[in-house]
Parts: sequence; C-alpha cells; structure tokens
Amino acid sequence: MRNRVHTAAAVAFALSICTFASHACDLRDKLTHAYVLKQSGGYDEVLQELADQACLGSKENDKVHPLVAEFERLTPDLTNQEAGGQPSTEIRRIETSADRLAAVDRALNALIQFAAARSGGARSDAWVALKVQLDVIRASVIDATKEAKTDKAAMLAELERALPRAWDRKVPFGSKETLGKAWSGIPYLTETGCQKESKVCESFDSQVDLIRVYNLVARLRRYMQFDTLVAVHADANLQQARWKAYSTGGRPLYFWEVLVNGLAMGKDLCPTDARTDIQRGFCAVPSKQLILLHPEPVLAFNHKASAANELNGALLIELIGYHRWNWVNGTDAMRGRIGASLAAAYVQRGQGRTWSYGPSFTWGEGSSLAFTRAPGGKWSLLVNISLAGDYYGRKAKYVQYLKSLEKDPASLF
Repeated sequence: MRNRVHTAAAVAFALSICTFASHACDLRDKLTHAYVLKQSGGYDEVLQELADQACLGSKENDKVHPLVAEFERLTPDLTNQEAGGQPSTEIRRIETSADRLAAVDRALNALIQFAAARSGGARSDAWVALKVQLDVIRASVIDATKEAKTDKAAMLAELERALPRAWDRKVPFGSKETLGKAWSGIPYLTETGCQKESKVCESFDSQVDLIRVYNLVARLRRYMQFDTLVAVHADANLQQARWKAYSTGGRPLYFWEVLVNGLAMGKDLCPTDARTDIQRGFCAVPSKQLILLHPEPVLAFNHKASAANELNGALLIELIGYHRWNWVNGTDAMRGRIGASLAAAYVQRGQGRTWSYGPSFTWGEGSSLAFTRAPGGKWSLLVNISLAGDYYGRKAKYVQYLKSLEKDPASLF
C-alpha cells in the first residue's frame, strides 16, 4: 500500500513538472510582441529567458518551425528511443552507427545552409562564425564515418573532437565563451538594441534562431553518440563479466603470474589512439594465461588403488606453460580450455622422494595430469585431486554395477 502511495505521488509530481515545463516553453506566447511588452527588460530579457531554457529546437515545443521539422525528418530514431532514453538490451550492430552518422551529416548540411542564409542579416558575425564551426564539425563527422567501419572507439574519439562538451553548456547572455576557434572573441548573444515598443526587431529574431541552431547542434551531439555509448556501456558490462569468468574459470594465478600476465597485455588488448597514444576504452579480457613456477598438489596414479585417498601425494611445479580458451561471441562463456606446461614433480620413489620432470596438460574445468620421469627411473602418471576424485568415483560406481551383475570386478582391472 505504501509503495502505491509513493508511486502515485511520484507520478503526480512528474506530471506537475511536465505541466510546468510545457507552460514555461510555450513559444507561441513567448515569441509574440505582447509577451515582450510584459517584460521590464523587453527583448533582451526574453532573449535571455529563451537562452536559459531548451525550448527552441525542441521536438516537443518547437516542432512547427521549418528548421526543426526538417531536423526531425533527417534524424530518424533508429532505435525507437529518444536520445535520453534507456538503451535497448539488444546490442546495435556497427551498421546502425554508420546509418546514424549519415543522418547527422544530412542534418549538419541543413544547419549549414540555414546559417549561410542567415549570415547576410542581423548578427552576421555570429552566423558566419557558426557556419565555419559547423563546416569543421561536418568534416570531423565524415572522418568518424570512416572510422566507424573498423573501430568504434576511434569513432567515438573523433566525435568528441567534433562536438566537445562545450555544446552542452548553457552560454550566458553576452558571453564570449568559445565553442571552437571560429567562435573566439565573438559573443554568442548580445543586446538587441531594440525598444520593447517596437514591433519588429531583426536582432532579436536572428538571435532567437542562433539559440535554436545551438540547441539543435546540442541535440545532434547526443543523437550521434547514442549508439556508440550504448555499445560502450554493453562492452563495459561484458568485459566486467569476462574478468569475473577469467578469475573463476581460468587457471588460478599466483601474484607473480598476475604480474607477468599483466605485463603481457599489449595494444592488441588495450588499443591506444594513434594521435595521442592514450588508451581508448576498456582493455579486452585475455583469452590466454602464461603459467610460471606454479605449484600444485597432485596424486601419483596407481591402477591398483580403489579410491583417491589410497594414492601417494606429490608436489607438481609447472615451470613454464601456457593456458588458453575461446570466448563465446558476445558472452562471458569460455570454450575450449586447454593448456600445457613443462613441469617438475617431487614424488615418492621406494623409500625416498626424488625430482622428476615431464609435460603437464590441463583441460576443461580444472582437470590436469602430468607424465614425469626421474633421471634413470620410470615414468609416473600424476593427476590433480579433481581428476583423481572424478576417476575413482566413476570406478567405484562401475564396480558396484559389475557386482550387481555377479561378475568379478578384479578380472577387469
């Protein structure tokens, strides 16, 4: 009951916020001369109010403007979600990012044409600077489109260079804050110079469109990065799951082996930006392990034994070895786990113990065996505790089965 009350309250609050936002962004009222007359600061106050909000260029509040309508047509929602919505659980293919970048290119072209048409009127300095900046952005998007075919991380880096976070910041009235070299020293918004009694103010109309284009570019930044960010988020979750599988499904490593394997992670697992040599994204989880001086308790196999606890214990040290597997595509499942090492074993020989040497093999979920031989001695078969338990457990079941058939188990072993 309490949860229902809280839910109802949350819904009511959200609706109230939406209602307020809708009223605050009523452009049909704010862009009229009657609204300007109500403000003590006239056109300048309305301009600042519009700059502080995200009404202009909004899909919900400004869709009747021809430029916004064209923007919506050119930037279809390829994932059936808004840019700020929750990402789909399905991992988008790289073609989707390429399609989105193509839409971004078309939208930028429309914004550039709009800026060019505006550059001959009021606030021409700002419009010319904006057009130059949009041309630069479009060139970077073209480069990012080329990167999208082979390297998503490089594409994301190129897009960040094309549209830095500065485009997401609100620019105060009269600010000389730069959005790139083309904006240097040029105020984004300035005083209109119009009296509020005047029904026509070209500077106001021009700067309203400046805000509109600025907000559309900010929307474009989120739009063109959405697929990549979804993929990066999914990749982060996948790598985290694979690291967990690496620690539980791979060979358990001693601290010196962890150090060696860490040093062995090169640019094939941790790619870097070709320009800055800074690592891009997350390191991929290895699908191999180097084994070095790895001790493990084992048992010397004896075919006469009927249980693992009847075997003599031994110490096996994998001097140097290699363990590998394949990641099942898009998952944290490990397939084809197998490894081999050169090993040394300290085993029982008659009344004493001696060192023997030979190959060691591992496979599956922790099974391992080794064939070792002391100088001048015989070969020994060493198995790890897991494999011994599995073998003698199966043997005991088979003996019981034979007894049930009234056969002599000794005749078969």
